[in-house]
Amino acid sequence: MSLITKVKLNNRQKAIGTILLFPWYLYFAPSIFNFLIKLYIMYVNDNLTSETINTYFNVLITLSTAVFLLIIFRDFIKKNVDEEDVKELLFTSINGSERFVQIINTPLILSRLIEIVRYKKEIPHSEGEIIAEFLNCLLAREKEEKQDARLDIKRIIYLLRMIAFESLEKKEANSGMTESEVLKYCSKSMDTYRFQYDALYALDIVLQLGILEKREDLYVFSHQAYQDYYYAMEELAVIQS
Repeated sequence: MSLITKVKLNNRQKAIGTILLFPWYLYFAPSIFNFLIKLYIMYVNDNLTSETINTYFNVLITLSTAVFLLIIFRDFIKKNVDEEDVKELLFTSINGSERFVQIINTPLILSRLIEIVRYKKEIPHSEGEIIAEFLNCLLAREKEEKQDARLDIKRIIYLLRMIAFESLEKKEANSGMTESEVLKYCSKSMDTYRFQYDALYALDIVLQLGILEKREDLYVFSHQAYQDYYYAMEELAVIQS
């Protein structure tokens, strides 16, 4: 009887394993590569300059990390994407650019990227573009599906910009806001950009879409990246005004 049993892990177990193992990889990899470079110097070529050694070291670390992430991403895409055209676009992007692999190195960015490609059949090329395109796609898809004339994407974005800007200026990053605070920020947005809109309706929409969420009677952005994106938009408008 074989003492070794092949164990098949589900996606959740693989994700947990990756999260647990990756920090150890980052901890041990530099020591291992440093040891290999010393062996090379000792037995193969002892005329290397310190600058060349550092270059070799950085290249080895970068390439090994990219390969490690590439394997994980390919497996994630295979398990979570059914559409062949979407798979092809994603595989082409991650196979062709080490820099792009480094950009999508978090579950949030990778999952948002998949949704963008599903909707637009295009690949954004920076982390900021991925977040921006994802949030815009959320609102555009909601408008298409609901066919609700009240859903004004431009005005909702104005409100989100002011909510992000005012909350980050007055509080710590992504700390909770009461409903009255959120409505006050919405009123300021409408006064600043001279329009009228149903703030409670807009709040309900962004809650449904997961841009904001409610935690113990306080409103927060679902991810810090969302708040940072809308804050940057409003900050730029303030600077340009």
